[in-house]
Amino acid sequence: MRFFRWLVAAAVTTALAVPAGATEQTLQGSATAGAEAAAASDEQDAGDEPGIAVMVRTDSGVAVERYETSDPAVTDEALRRLRQSDRVITAERDVPVKAMGDPLRTFQWALDRLKAEPVAAAGDAAGQKIAVVDTGVDGGHPDLAGAVLSGFDAFDGGDGKTDPNGHGTHVAGIIAAVAGNDIGVEGFARGAKILPVRVLEGDGSGFSSDVAEGILWAVQNGAGVINLSLGSPETSSVVDEAVRQAVQQGVVVVAASGNEGGNDNPVMYPAALPEVLSVGAIDQTDERADFSGHGDWLDLVAPGVQIASTMSGQYMYSSGTSMAAPYVSAAAAQVRKRYPALTPAQVRDHLRTTAEDLGPAGHDENFGDGLVNPLEALSTAPGGAAIPPSTPTSVTNVTSIAAQADLVAAATQISQTAFPTQGSATTAVLARDDAFADSLAGSALAGTRGPILYTTGGATAGLRAETAAELRRVLAAGSVVHVLGGPGAVSERVAADVRALGFTVVRHQGASRVETALAIADSVSAAPAKVLLARADQWADAVTGGAYAAMAGVPMLLTQSDSLHPAVAAWLAAHRPGEVVLLGGESALSAKVAASVPGRVTRVAGSTRAGTAVAVAKQLWGRRSGKAGDRFVAVDGFAGDSWSPALGAAVLSARHGAPQILVNGAAPSTVMPETEGYLTELGYGDGKAATAWLAGPKVGTGTASRLNALLTQ
Repeated sequence: MRFFRWLVAAAVTTALAVPAGATEQTLQGSATAGAEAAAASDEQDAGDEPGIAVMVRTDSGVAVERYETSDPAVTDEALRRLRQSDRVITAERDVPVKAMGDPLRTFQWALDRLKAEPVAAAGDAAGQKIAVVDTGVDGGHPDLAGAVLSGFDAFDGGDGKTDPNGHGTHVAGIIAAVAGNDIGVEGFARGAKILPVRVLEGDGSGFSSDVAEGILWAVQNGAGVINLSLGSPETSSVVDEAVRQAVQQGVVVVAASGNEGGNDNPVMYPAALPEVLSVGAIDQTDERADFSGHGDWLDLVAPGVQIASTMSGQYMYSSGTSMAAPYVSAAAAQVRKRYPALTPAQVRDHLRTTAEDLGPAGHDENFGDGLVNPLEALSTAPGGAAIPPSTPTSVTNVTSIAAQADLVAAATQISQTAFPTQGSATTAVLARDDAFADSLAGSALAGTRGPILYTTGGATAGLRAETAAELRRVLAAGSVVHVLGGPGAVSERVAADVRALGFTVVRHQGASRVETALAIADSVSAAPAKVLLARADQWADAVTGGAYAAMAGVPMLLTQSDSLHPAVAAWLAAHRPGEVVLLGGESALSAKVAASVPGRVTRVAGSTRAGTAVAVAKQLWGRRSGKAGDRFVAVDGFAGDSWSPALGAAVLSARHGAPQILVNGAAPSTVMPETEGYLTELGYGDGKAATAWLAGPKVGTGTASRLNALLTQ
């Protein structure tokens, strides 16, 4: 039984329709003189003789050579001769290429306002299904190619991929128009898939029974987010119940607030339902659009005036809260991708609490909690709660952590294990995710006070969103973040991003990793009683020493294997520590190095890297006999992607008095002989059991089970 007609909540369409694939100039109507000049320049470049590209054999492999020519005849002759050469693999006219882009992107002011590019760098919506419950979606639109799944049509039993109105296609383009395909516009939820659900007729109207059926179909077919750019001033118990069913099944429901804000401004449903994220519209000046429905039931606002997007076979500007809602649906999908454990209510709360406040401070009737702010939502841990990138797993007395291949995510989980309480750290160390020597030296800076976190290295990289979220979660207000290495290692952009979070940045850098370690040492202690010295380029022997450095607060210095670096020699002469501990045998640090060190020298070493770890546990930590409740951190000391978790886990070791021991992820179901002998010597069992964290992406349950047996006997 049908109850009443429901109308789409937007459809304030303002001309400027152009054929799909039209150029920016066509949409714009007339190009500026500057644009015309640029186009002329492009045409001139395209007509030039491109030159010759050659792939050649060299003593070290292959190389590419390029030859400039200006005469086509000369080019032809040169190509003929080059192709006869034995050293030439292939030769051709240089092929012009260009960066892919979206010609109409410059008309999408909403993407600029919502910081689309930084948001895309922070996180995408790949794998997320967003149901557009609307007039259908034009599945054949070239800018939606590959983004539209098979859906539902309440009228003819079809797949929802036709749109007799164009409204649903416009909504879908705002969410998922393909970015970087050299045509049209750009969607906000990169990688998302659209489930087209047609419940409205060609004139944009329909009935509550079809809307409810469409919502239930979307839930049953894997939607994570449902966009409802439709509504009515009348309630429908059938739709209300469909929405509740969706939320109970873990689906986020987003609805437009309606376009009657300039008239009698009725309360609109389902937007006003408490389970729904209700969305109003703002214009280019951050003012409430005069048509936008508003009231104390409004949650968020988003751009909704002059929004360029896909229409059936073309592109068009449209205005309305229908255009605002899909930006919030896109943000909800991005948050669900980043934090898959969140419930719909938690996603809703997270988007509201991270919104950019507009109008009077706090929640108000015109803007709700403010403008949706996906970048903030992706950079802030929801509710301050620890949401690990993956859940630690346990085998009785052994808990496996940091099993992710992504080193940044692994370090975040270690931080959440070491500092489970929000705001419990007073400092943090930040290093690039592939410069492990800096992290080794930085262990003592972190100590027991804060985590070691990572971000992507390079002069132009920004702060990884996962790291930003963890800094906000773990650090108390006003804390110091120690950045390791110069701007070429960790960019100034990263430092600026950290400052923008409200923290103080202290950078420690030198001309090399050796000098960077000395800069760090100066901040650790002005008059150290003890320092550790490790090999700068191959420091497998030293990795477990980083955990001791964090626990004891002693500097970690680096030098070459066969001679003491002059800068280190000068530092030792100036600071005169009471003891210098060399980590590793003479193959790591030679006898010449030991002889060059002033004062008392102690060597801590085993015959293998696992043996050196045992020596560190015995000689430095003093763990020579076992007792009930002992703790260890076991790390993979052999896989290249294990160093980051091992170094990050130094803080976990320091906070729990847990020496590090080595395992080998490439040898499943076993523990290194030196480690096994050591744990057996400590005599666990018979009421004297120990526990361990097992860190590394390649260590499995077999290793965990064997380690558990050694700790419990």
